[in-house]
Amino acid sequence: LQAAERMLEGVLGNAKGAVVGRYRLSDFLNVDPNQVKFEQIEREIRELVEAQLRTNRTGIEIEFLGIKKIGLPESVTQTVFDRMTSERKVLVSRLENEGEAEAQRIRAAADRQAAEILAAAEAEATRIRGEGEARAAELLPVFERNPALANFELRLRALEQALRERTTLIFDERTPPFDLFQGFLTNRNTR
Repeated sequence: LQAAERMLEGVLGNAKGAVVGRYRLSDFLNVDPNQVKFEQIEREIRELVEAQLRTNRTGIEIEFLGIKKIGLPESVTQTVFDRMTSERKVLVSRLENEGEAEAQRIRAAADRQAAEILAAAEAEATRIRGEGEARAAELLPVFERNPALANFELRLRALEQALRERTTLIFDERTPPFDLFQGFLTNRNTR
């Protein structure tokens, strides 16, 4: 019985060493339960042990095989924690880089969209200026024949500019373009 136990311990130790060495520590210890691979590791160890027992024709059948505990020698513990810390730093760095790349992509798209909007606005402004210049060219012969009309038009536009916002005006009605109001003022002091 002791010889069978020693043989079984040897087979189990070899299988455990062969399987566990292929996995990372994060497959055993992880804050995300979906990342822990205990069942897969246990299954692989059991398959290796069963195959070896069949090869040796021991007649021993494995009914249950499971990982009872995970232990690390103290000399290795700090190294393991350093490695875990290093892995987390790499993960953080990768996520930061991905975030920065996404931010640059968003900024580039926004800059591209702003440039397109600005180009469209400039094109519209050019079109409107062109229409205005064409209209001015049409009116130029009329204004040349009637300079008083041209003067009235210019004064009227200056007045429109001055009154664009809600405005209180205090002015001398004899000063252009405000002389257009002569005869229309309501708050005049009567002398």
